[in-house]
Amino acid sequence: MTSGHGDYRTLNELPRQLGGAAESILERIGGTVFADGVPEVLTASRDQMRRGSHFLKIFVGGAVSGLRDPLDIMEYSFEEIKAAADEADRWNTYVAAHAYTDRATRVALEAGVLSIEHANLLTEDTMKLLVEKGAYLSAQTGFFLAPPPESFNKQQKERQQMAADGLDKQMKLAKKHKAKVLFGTDFVGSMELKKLQANEFTNRTKWFSNAEILRQATSINSEILELSGPRNPYPGKLGVIEEGAYADLLLINGNPLEDISILTKPDESLALIMKDGKVYKNTVNE
Repeated sequence: MTSGHGDYRTLNELPRQLGGAAESILERIGGTVFADGVPEVLTASRDQMRRGSHFLKIFVGGAVSGLRDPLDIMEYSFEEIKAAADEADRWNTYVAAHAYTDRATRVALEAGVLSIEHANLLTEDTMKLLVEKGAYLSAQTGFFLAPPPESFNKQQKERQQMAADGLDKQMKLAKKHKAKVLFGTDFVGSMELKKLQANEFTNRTKWFSNAEILRQATSINSEILELSGPRNPYPGKLGVIEEGAYADLLLINGNPLEDISILTKPDESLALIMKDGKVYKNTVNE
C-alpha cells in the first residue's frame, strides 16, 4: 500500500494518484506492486497471477527494515486483505503475509491468509488462531540474532531489537501449540548472505529437537508448496523419500539427528546433492 513496506519513494515524490510517477523503483524491477483499496488489490492480484505467480504475498504490517512504516502499524484493511485472499483462492492457491505484530497477524488470519512471515510479536491467543486456521508460521531467527546491518538507522535498529525480544516467546508458543513452522527467509542479497541461512539449523535448537527442525526444513516446507495446488511449480511429491516423489535428495556425512550443526558446513557434510533427479555433487565413492 502507499506508505507501507515496499514504499521507498523519497518524501518529495507524490503517489501516482496525486500526480506522481506511475511506478515506483521496486515496481519497475518487479519487486513490489502498489495497490490501494479493494479494486486495486483485486487488479494487482489478478495481474500477478496472469504473470505466472504461484502464490501471492502482501504486506499487512510495519517492518523492521522499512524506512517510513513503523513496526507497530497495521497495513491494509481487513477488506483489502480478504480481497487478495479470496482472489488467490479463486486461482486455487494462497496468500502469504508479512506481519510482525499480533494485530496484523490476527486480521490477516481472519481474512484468509495461510502463511504468516515473521510474526515475532504474537500473543498466545493469536498463535492458537493460527493453528486453528491451519495456517503456517514462516519464522526466522538469523536476522534477529545477528548485529544490525551498518546501514540501519536508529529507528531500524530499535525495531530489530523489538522483533528479537519477541523471538523466544514466539518459538515457545509455536512449540506448545504444535504450530506448523516453516524453514526459510524472505531476505535477498548475495550468495554469501544466503549461506547464513544454514545457521537456522543450530539457532532453532533452543526451542526444537533436531528431528523437528529437519521436518521443518523438509516435509513441512513441502506442505506450503502444495498449497499452491495447480500452480505448484513442482510436479511430484516433496519432502518424502518414496517411489514417485520428486528426487531432491541429500546424502550426509554424519547424523544430523545427533549433531545438526554438521548442516551448517555443507562443503564437508554433503556427500551427494541431487535436485530434480539430477546429481550436482557426488563424493560418495571418493
